[in-house]
Order: sequence, then structure tokens, then C-alpha cells
Amino acid sequence: MGGAHGPYRQSERASLYQKYREKLRGAGPHLREDGATYFKISGEPQVIEDAIRGRVERTEEKDFVVFRSDGIRCSIS
Repeated sequence: MGGAHGPYRQSERASLYQKYREKLRGAGPHLREDGATYFKISGEPQVIEDAIRGRVERTEEKDFVVFRSDGIRCSIS
């Protein structure tokens, strides 16, 4: 409750998400379908050097939703 980085409920952060959705439209591989915004996946392995886990390699097989059609950000796992 409270704090410097609120609002904390996802439903109350829509304006913040909209700002970043607009920013995404101008950069990187993405596509829109049925009102949702997807990251377009290349199918190539992605490598991240994580401070805790070290080298992490992951290959996504299909595009995934970043913003649902209602404009709410989706969790990325």
C-alpha cells in the first residue's frame, strides 16, 4: 500500500502500459492481430547473461502476446 512507484494494480496502470505500447510500435519486431500486440519470434535461440543464473539460452517457437486487445499488458514468463 502506498509507495513511490504506484499505482500497483494492473488495472490502474493502463496509461503507463499505453505509453510503452506506443513506444513498442516504433521499434523491434512485433505485429498486431485482432487488436493484440505480439512479439514476432525469429525461431533463433536467444541468449541472455543473467546475473544469478549465468548464461540462459531459450528458443521460442511461436509469437507471444505482449498486450491483449483490451490494452492490458500480459505477463511474460
